[in-house]
Amino acid sequence: MDEPLLAWRAWPAAERPAQAVAVGLALVGAATAGGIYGGDPLLAAVALLVLFGSLTPYYLPTRIQIDGDGIQTANLWGAKRRAWGSLRSYAADARGITVSPYRRPSVLESYRGLRVLYGPAADRDQVLAQVASRLPAMEARRGRSQ
Repeated sequence: MDEPLLAWRAWPAAERPAQAVAVGLALVGAATAGGIYGGDPLLAAVALLVLFGSLTPYYLPTRIQIDGDGIQTANLWGAKRRAWGSLRSYAADARGITVSPYRRPSVLESYRGLRVLYGPAADRDQVLAQVASRLPAMEARRGRSQ
């Protein structure tokens, strides 16, 4: 593995603490409502764990590395690595880049692709340049012909 070309940490909850508190209160409210509706406090606890688990990239810091071999994200729950050879396209937005093994948008991207958030320590233009130098931009979704 090559030395990291780019490495940084993304932690959306720390970047926007007021939003993180509001989302946390919404999670607790939803779990409580589920527990009351179901009449089971254990149901509320399980719902809270599931909801929090789905938002771990938001609440927990993620370390990101882009090197000559691929892209890696790592957090408390483990690491995900995608080699450049397994990726076929990328799509960028204001908060990050999604790298994908597909040329066009697919529902399977959340399972096989990788979401890379810029974070405050990342130079957006530099990150985008590294990814764009290796992958083509994702093709637009094709509409149905009539």
